[in-house]
Amino acid sequence: FFFFQAEDGIRDFCLSRGLGDVYKRQVHGEEGVEDVTDFINMDDEPRLRLLGLPSASVQEIADACNHFPSFVVKHAFTAAILAGKPTVLQVVLEREGEENPPAFVHAPYFPKEKEEFWWLVLGDPKVNKLAAIKRVSVGRTLKVDLKFTAPDPGTYEYALYFVCDSYIGFDQKETVLMTVGNVDAMEAE
Repeated sequence: FFFFQAEDGIRDFCLSRGLGDVYKRQVHGEEGVEDVTDFINMDDEPRLRLLGLPSASVQEIADACNHFPSFVVKHAFTAAILAGKPTVLQVVLEREGEENPPAFVHAPYFPKEKEEFWWLVLGDPKVNKLAAIKRVSVGRTLKVDLKFTAPDPGTYEYALYFVCDSYIGFDQKETVLMTVGNVDAMEAE
């Protein structure tokens, strides 16, 4: 529910011991802080008051926050979607801000340097069906093709999840609208 490192370091993140203290004091919901993004976007004065830490600890937290990833996720189908046929959803990932993103995540308690990886997961949450999944590493930009077999004819609202294996609170969800045509009707034309 916040962003702290467990001893194994998998998918957990710790800015510093100071931020761990914030978590222990249960600040969730205080000053409108619901997640890490809210914390990062706070004005300095309320954030300092909330932390109640020495300035050196606050600086350590600020330095770590400056390395958090921020992405724009775009997607489009590459061709008409026909029932039972191979379909490609092209996803473009663009990292915002940093010209030279860090090679490794900020995880001071993880036993070795940890690369940042992301999962692209496409599925229909209404029926709990997975359509495609791919693990990627993103520098500045990346174009990825998610390939799957189109469902029966009709209109669908799939979900595209962009999930990080290193940070909590930075996952994204996009709605993917899809109208699937009938193969027989297309062949008749």
